[in-house]
Amino acid sequence: MAEVGAGMTSRRLGNWLGLAYALTVFAFIFLPVAVLVLYSFQGGRLPVPPFDGPSLKWYGQIFADRKLMSALVGSREFAGRRGDIVGGRLRSRLPRSSRAGQAADSRRGIDAIRHNCPSHG
Repeated sequence: MAEVGAGMTSRRLGNWLGLAYALTVFAFIFLPVAVLVLYSFQGGRLPVPPFDGPSLKWYGQIFADRKLMSALVGSREFAGRRGDIVGGRLRSRLPRSSRAGQAADSRRGIDAIRHNCPSHG
């Protein structure tokens, strides 16, 4: 009986360590992004501490840059086309059914994708 208790304690410790590790990784990745977004509203000459007060000056300069806006539009168009291609490929692998939208049909469609997809088979 003592082994079961020790195993459960070890498993709980492992779960907590895994959670702590995941939170640390997410903080490492997203905290700099959050700070960057916060300082993008800086009213000073450069977006660095100390915070001089809120302003949309940097965003005005970005949206006034024609080359940057052209690149943004091109990126969005490419992403949209890529999404259409991937969505079309996935849709072509789903079985056709007169009862579209029902849970059983959805499950069969997912199974069909898994069966036909080279990375899952």
